[in-house]
Formats: sequence, structure tokens, C-alpha cells
Amino acid sequence: MTQPETPSPETTPPDDARARARDTVEQLADAVEDAKAAGREMREAARPEEPPSRAIWHAVGAAALAFTLVMSFTSDLCAVSSSPLVGHEALSFTSPIVGGEGAAEGDRVVLDALRGRVVVLDFWASWCPPCRASIPALEAFARAHPEVTVLGVNVESERRDEFVRTAHEELGASYPTVHDADGRLQASYEVSALPTLLVIDVDGRVRDAHVGAVDRAWLEAHARSN
Repeated sequence: MTQPETPSPETTPPDDARARARDTVEQLADAVEDAKAAGREMREAARPEEPPSRAIWHAVGAAALAFTLVMSFTSDLCAVSSSPLVGHEALSFTSPIVGGEGAAEGDRVVLDALRGRVVVLDFWASWCPPCRASIPALEAFARAHPEVTVLGVNVESERRDEFVRTAHEELGASYPTVHDADGRLQASYEVSALPTLLVIDVDGRVRDAHVGAVDRAWLEAHARSN
């Protein structure tokens, strides 16, 4: 399926486009819930203590097809969605790294300690197709710009840290990710859709936000340190 062209963050779709997008969301909401439920059932078919196999990932992706349809129909609306925190100081937090760089060493993320660096927070889940689609761009951006801290925030409360670590690796990410198992970060950062990406500037303020799958061009335009 060809994705519609994404408008720039300054471009606001007309009211009728917003109305169509909202109607589509309402019509497909039940399908999304059914797909997520099917994905959970398939994931639970594997023993919880075992890392998920590639076959399981493929099955989950198929079960979440309805979620992909929602994202394709609502890309115009998502592209202009922002965060109420833009322009405000980012909430400070400390959290252990469960996957990617620093996980094996038992490192922790202390957001306040990253003042002076641009930080990209990516709220994601393993069952979310647009989240998975964003990871290659985030990984490439992180490697090309080591002066920027890219940090994943997994929001799957029902999953163990080991599952998140394995999912992160399976999806090809080496930048660190934390696990928001209790949902506090998701609530504090007012994240209501996945993926949500927040760019925090060198002064610790949220400077930009993006809802939906992100590409390298957006990251280069909005997340660089200069």
C-alpha cells in the first residue's frame, strides 16, 4: 500500500480530512482491539521465560494488520499531532536500561544527567507495526549522530524486561531502551498513541514531537543537535 504524503509539522489538514480520519479510526477501532488480542494470544502460546522466535514476530505482525490500516488512513492527522509538552521542561526520570547499549553493564538512564545533549525519546511496543517500522531510521540516525542520545521507552506493562531486551535486539536496535512497566512515563509524558517520539533540547525542554512512524528525513530535520 502506498502511504499518503506526510505534510510538514506546520501544515494543518483541512477539517474534512480530519473528520474522515476520525471516522476511519472509529470504524476500525474494534478491528485493532481484535488484532491486539490475537497478538497477545499468539505471544502467550510461547513459554514466557523463552525469548520470542522470529516465527512469533511474524505471526504478531500479521495479527496487527488492522493497526497498520489505521495508521495508513490517519497519517495526515498523526503527522500534525504534537504533544502538549512541546515548549515545556521534560520530566526528569531515572530508569535502568533493559536493552541495547548499557544493558549488559547494568547502566541506568538519568535524564537530568543528559543536559547539554539533544535526547530523542521513542515510546514503542513490540506489537506495534509503525513502531517497528521506525526502528531502522532511529538506528541509522543514532549511528550517524553519536552526539544525540536516542532512547527507546517500551510501554508493554505485561512483559518482562527480558522480553523487551530480546524484542529490541530482534528488531535491529542497538541504542538503549528502558521499560516503562508501570506506565508512569507514558502517563507523565501524556503519550496516547504509538509510536510517539519526543525531541528534548540541550536545555531539557521538549522541542518537538512526532506521532506515527518516523523516517530518517524527519529525524535529520528535527532531531539534530545543530
